[in-house]
Amino acid sequence: MALLELPTRNDVDSFKYRIDLDGKTYNILISWNTRDERWNIYLSDANDIHICSRPLVIEADLWGDYQLDNAPPGVMFLIDPNGSREICGRYDLGERCKLMYQEAS
Repeated sequence: MALLELPTRNDVDSFKYRIDLDGKTYNILISWNTRDERWNIYLSDANDIHICSRPLVIEADLWGDYQLDNAPPGVMFLIDPNGSREICGRYDLGERCKLMYQEAS
């Protein structure tokens, strides 16, 4: 069971990429919400069919609150390696805050 750091950026307000997680391809869109002052993540399958979305919250299992048959089977979460639980600010993503994925197998 590998622990992966997923790609992130903070030099743009929104970015999207494809990634293989536990043998399946997914699309991840991450965007900054100016009004709420937080990052949001949008997960879709390889055909760009929406699976789930939510704010990026420190130390939360991003999909664990949902019963999603088509989500990656592992655990995706945002951490601050220094232990802070502060909200991930506009320029914190990829710097202070790391997006991680713990593989299921």
